Amino acid sequence: MSKVSEPPRIPGYEVTRSLGKGSIGFLFEAIQTSTERRVLLKVLDEIETSSEIEARFYRGAEIIARLSHPNIAQVYEIDRVGRRPYLVMEHLDGGSLSFRMTKAHTDESVAAGWVGSLAEAIHHAHSSGIIHRDLKPSGVLFS
Repeated sequence: MSKVSEPPRIPGYEVTRSLGKGSIGFLFEAIQTSTERRVLLKVLDEIETSSEIEARFYRGAEIIARLSHPNIAQVYEIDRVGRRPYLVMEHLDGGSLSFRMTKAHTDESVAAGWVGSLAEAIHHAHSSGIIHRDLKPSGVLFS
């Protein structure tokens, strides 16, 4: 497993902080300089990247980009810097479902609302012929 000592330099984006390592890459919060919009950058790990992983990364990003639903984060850009593919997504800063589930007590009606929103997003993806094979509480983000 590799570490990022410094974030990648991607023209048009200013990385503000590291958000950690995902299954195949690194997540960063950034500012899109032309719009001053906060975004999420997902950058493939250069060391762990193979042509198969890169193809899967692009395929997944393109699938997400085609979906248009209020409960699914938007993909703004898919590109590469040097040998490292990256995608730029809508930044959601409300924390993950796993974080929210660790709170001492969550009102049942609030939790039911979360489940309803998640079900609507999953239904939309399924109606578009897309099945999410790695859905987990840490990957469900809130705005």
